[in-house]
Amino acid sequence: MWKVKTGCLMVAVALMVMIATSPVSAGELDQKWLVELQIGMWSAGDKREVSVTPGTVTTNYDGNGVMGGIGFGRWLQEDVALVLSVRGLNVDGETTVSYLGVTNRNASVSFLGLGARYYPLRSSRESNIRPYLTLSAGPVFGYEGRNVSGLLVINEENTQTALGGH
Repeated sequence: MWKVKTGCLMVAVALMVMIATSPVSAGELDQKWLVELQIGMWSAGDKREVSVTPGTVTTNYDGNGVMGGIGFGRWLQEDVALVLSVRGLNVDGETTVSYLGVTNRNASVSFLGLGARYYPLRSSRESNIRPYLTLSAGPVFGYEGRNVSGLLVINEENTQTALGGH
């Protein structure tokens, strides 16, 4: 049910953005700035489970499929742009409630990329759609946190970084 609502929301936002930008023409793009909002869905699972045992209720989910980010850039030429973007994805989580307390665990991934784009088609006043090829690299941050509240109070966090590309 939630996935259907999220999918409808994504389509509605995409349509509003396309309608809002349709009368705008690109014109000359040399040495101009760009700002972009990235939003999408990744069918990585959306698996949810609830298990109930005597004295314990556990809820698990594997990725809700929603990812997004924001990018800033500058056109160096009409067909080449340099872009810095930040993207994020919620990976999974778990909540357990028992007579001993509440445990909450979640994990997420984010990417900070610096890259270049090549637009093979020239901009025109007739079309606002311009496909592009992109190459970016930068750090990928993985985060996992666990909080326990009950007989013991525990707060654990783990962050790892790697070099990644897109």
